[in-house]
Amino acid sequence: MATLLAGGVTGKGRATPASPPASTASPLSTPSTPRASVDAEVATVDDIPSLQKLNLEHAERKLAMLKDGAACRKHYAPMPSHRSCQDASWLVLFLVMAGGFLAWGADRSAALMKAGAWANGLVADGVPALLEDLGVHLPAKGLLITLAVAFCSSMIACAALIVMAHKAPSCVVWSSLIVGHCLVMVLGLGLLGISADAGLMLLVVGALSFCVCFCCYRHHIPFMAEVTRVVADVIEEHPCMMTVSLIGTSIAFVWAVAMGLAYTAIVCDWADRLKQEDPGPISKLEWACFLGSLVTFFWGLGIASNLSHVTYCGVFGHWYYKAKAAGSDSDDSEDSDDADAGCALMPAMGVAFTTSLGSICFGSLFVAIFKALELLTRRVRRSASQSWNPIVCVLGCCCSVIVE
Repeated sequence: MATLLAGGVTGKGRATPASPPASTASPLSTPSTPRASVDAEVATVDDIPSLQKLNLEHAERKLAMLKDGAACRKHYAPMPSHRSCQDASWLVLFLVMAGGFLAWGADRSAALMKAGAWANGLVADGVPALLEDLGVHLPAKGLLITLAVAFCSSMIACAALIVMAHKAPSCVVWSSLIVGHCLVMVLGLGLLGISADAGLMLLVVGALSFCVCFCCYRHHIPFMAEVTRVVADVIEEHPCMMTVSLIGTSIAFVWAVAMGLAYTAIVCDWADRLKQEDPGPISKLEWACFLGSLVTFFWGLGIASNLSHVTYCGVFGHWYYKAKAAGSDSDDSEDSDDADAGCALMPAMGVAFTTSLGSICFGSLFVAIFKALELLTRRVRRSASQSWNPIVCVLGCCCSVIVE
């Protein structure tokens, strides 16, 4: 935030526009007006007119943020050409945990083979025979056609949304704001003939939520419309950004399938052990590894999602700084890479999948821990409610409040 605030007041003793020049300026940028050069590192409240409108304490806080941002901007180039790997140890930790659990599942795959009826000769017949044996009739041709139609439809809808966001951003913002409430009211009208009470309740809830959203957010609609149009412009300049989400989704899908097979193999192995005449107990170490794998599962999903997110941020960063990096004669331009708009996606993706991957793993770990705790607390609450244990229910509710 401090860096953004220091965008118009730099630490180099001269004013620098916070947005690209007029030829490539975004709709958010205002017409350029002459401004006095101010050195943010030695500036005072009297040097910045916008701070003079605030009380002294608030203005001093803002000025301190400006100075911190100017120092940060002076020390770090916006788009450096060389980046060192950060937090690589967290990437190693993830690979060790993921590899260990998948190896554990592969070691217990014999139980999965037996449970899946592969031991009865279905290996030669393939997956369709296994599905038929389980009572699932899924024609491969129809499945492929359905997937192809769904993929094409989603891409067409995505492209249409981007075009509409560029042509009519206000319409897109208003639609996203009120369509949900209008659908609730329409559903309430439809339920009036079946249940008058339920239909009336939905009508009241939909109308109240619509009024609240309209009164609270209508003042922010113009700004949000401009932001939407800028986002659409960037995506139109880099249409390959739409493939980033496909890559992230594919990684998440493969990860979920691999972890699901490993989970199933381990659970089937435990079930076989408990069915034996002399069942072997499940050790505490196995339970600890199983719970750790739950964190690893959410960790992998978070990494797949954040890879796409960091790539998007890189593309927007290239778009924002490209003109300044190309036309500036300051020291920042020497350390900035790829000022060309056409080569922003690959550098951004390269950074996300290489030097920033350790930081992505580090950030995703915290989210994964909380998601795993949230899942466990829900399971404990459900089990306690089924066994009529009020003390555990209360403790589960307290844990849910803390985690969620």
